[in-house]
Amino acid sequence: MKVTEKVVNICLFLDEKKAQDIVVCDTTKMKNAVNYYIIASADSIAHVRGVADYVEEKAKENDLLKDYFREGYEQSEWVVFDFDDVFLHIFTKDARERYSLQKMLNEGGNVFTLKRILNEMRKKEEKEVKKASSKSKMLKDKDK
Repeated sequence: MKVTEKVVNICLFLDEKKAQDIVVCDTTKMKNAVNYYIIASADSIAHVRGVADYVEEKAKENDLLKDYFREGYEQSEWVVFDFDDVFLHIFTKDARERYSLQKMLNEGGNVFTLKRILNEMRKKEEKEVKKASSKSKMLKDKDK
């Protein structure tokens, strides 16, 4: 599983605003203009708008937004952000169930939860720390 820093940051922004059931659909193998779809749920239309506002604000602060497009905010049952190679969909729970976007995008295990992504990142970081520690120890042993 490989996800970009942009994807991870957007997922963390969603999590900070209490969006639920955050998943990432990796569509890099689908010969698609969009590499990743992020899908999240919110409790109500007001929550969808709050999450959308927060993601937009945080993305601007972190320079993740250059040219982007947002659609659906007025109705707010389903807000879509186009971040070039990443599409973000924020649904009310009813709309998410009705449109079943995740089922359509799921192709042989390409859907990852935020928890899984963070666990994979943690494991990778631990391996890098162990590798660096091992190299450091080898260098110290050489100097003796």
